[in-house]
This record gives sequence, C-alpha cells and structure tokens, in this order.
Amino acid sequence: MNWRTEVKVEQLEPWSHTDKVMCMGSCFAENIGNKLNYYLFDSHVNPFGITFNPLSIASQLNALLMNKQYSDSEIQQQDDRCFHFQFHGQYSKSTIVETIAAINQSVSVGSQFFSNANKLVLTFGSAYYYEHKEFGLVNNCHKQAQIHFTKKRATVDEMIQALKQPIVQWLNAKKNREVVLTVSPVRHWKDGVVENNRSKASLLLLTEALIELDKRISYFPSYEIVLDELRDYRFYASDLLHINQQGVDYVWTKFCAQRLFLQQDLMTTIKQIQEAASHKPFDVNSIAHQKFVKNMLVNIEKLKFHNVSSLEKLTAHFKNQLIE
Repeated sequence: MNWRTEVKVEQLEPWSHTDKVMCMGSCFAENIGNKLNYYLFDSHVNPFGITFNPLSIASQLNALLMNKQYSDSEIQQQDDRCFHFQFHGQYSKSTIVETIAAINQSVSVGSQFFSNANKLVLTFGSAYYYEHKEFGLVNNCHKQAQIHFTKKRATVDEMIQALKQPIVQWLNAKKNREVVLTVSPVRHWKDGVVENNRSKASLLLLTEALIELDKRISYFPSYEIVLDELRDYRFYASDLLHINQQGVDYVWTKFCAQRLFLQQDLMTTIKQIQEAASHKPFDVNSIAHQKFVKNMLVNIEKLKFHNVSSLEKLTAHFKNQLIE
C-alpha cells in the first residue's frame, strides 16, 4: 500500500563538474548552493545575500551583467552599523569604507563568475516586496522603522517584465547556457496565511510564463516536492516554516535524480573525502593514520581527472597531517 503521493522528476540534460553554476534567491537557493559546494561543483551563491522577491533578483542580475560598483553615498548608517538597502545584513560593517569594500568585492567576484557561468538557478521566495519612500525598491529593510516603507505584492506581469530582459541577455551572451527556476517551499507566515498562498501562486505563474518564453528555461518542483511528498512537520525546522536538514537532503536527492544522475559515483567518492576531512584523528602520528592520509591524497588527486576543481583546501588539510 502506498502511503504518499510522489512528485515525479524526469531526467533532463545532465550536469557535470565542468559546469559553472550560479545560485541566487531565497535561503532555499543557499541550501542547494551549499550542497553543490560540498560536492565540489564550481558554484557561486547569492553575491547580494539572501533575496526573496523576483524584482530584487532582476535588479541584481542587471547589476551583475554590468559589474556595477556602488558608491559611498549609497551607504546608510545607523548607530554603529553601516548598510545598503540592496544587500543582506551580512555585508553590514562598522564603517562606510568597510561596508562599500565588502559590497563591491562581492559584486565584482559575482559578476566575473556570472559572466563565465553556464547554469543559473533562481529560487523565488515571495511576491511581496518593500519600497522605501526615498530609495525605492529594497532587498532588505535592515530593521528600519516600518513607517519608511510601503509593502506591495508584485503582479505576475511586473515580475515577468523585470526578469525577462536580464535572463534573455545572459542566455544569449554565450552558447549552452541554461536557467533553472524553482519556488521556495519556505512559508512566509508573517505575510498572512492566505496572502502567503496567493504570493506562492503568483510565483508559480511567473515560472510558467518564463518557461514559455525560452526553451532554455526549465522548472524544478522543490515547492511541490515539499508540499506533496513531505507533508509532515517532521521535515520542518522548529519554527515550522523553514525546511530542516532532512527535508533539504530529500529535495537534493530529487535534484540529483534530475540533473546529477551521471555524477553519483563521483559524488560518493567526494562525500567520503569530505567526511574524512571532518574526522578528528586520535593519533596523527600513528602508522594507520599516516596510511589513511596518503590514501586520501591519492583519491583527491584522482578527482582532477574528472574535472573536479576547488581541491586546494582538502589537499592542504591532509598534507598538514602528513609526516615526511
């Protein structure tokens, strides 16, 4: 007897470690991006920080396309923190100089990666956004008084018009590029129960319209997988809104089934190396551990033949334990 409904995920064009993947959007984009990083895919995540609404994501895509650099005059200051309304709080520093340096460094690195990437994953979290009465659309309110902001819900057409140009421009700039869209399963409960559902419905209609726009744009059903397959609070964090690690891991297996099915053996090897690197040895000088370290270095070296990059930290970790 089958006790659950399953969201079928068809295999699409497979990805490999030769691909460069940019992930942008909500915290769910960070979950997928962190998984890609763990398995040593060449990936980059949210150069502006976590972003929920598609209008801000569209603005960020345009900024990356032109490698926009921000000026000191755009930085706001309150108490002992400096911040920019288009960036997450992770870029807030104690001085304007530090803040603008962190922001422009992140955008510069992100822009360079974006120009070379061939895969773009966009995760939309909410159709709601905030407008500052003086500065317009913001990505983050930075806990400023709500009297300064107006909350709005973007229409499907507004979101399409904002995203269409930067996505198509990026797709057309190089051959073999691809965009994957997904809607975050994280519920924005503060918007209201009905309002959250209407917001998610708008995002689903947005993804449908963008997919119809270009055959190089596809959809991954993370929202549907969580709501239909994992319809149990044991897959949620303690706030009952965010997905816990078990839920993220399950959605990741679905993503692998769609895109990374040819990489499974290689990913198993990488996982073994990553777990070995997190292991604290009882006796670094023992013969057994030295043999173990040498085997790990051999396995890491073999990864290079499969076009796996970002091996420097793992190599250094084990070499530091090696006794010549």
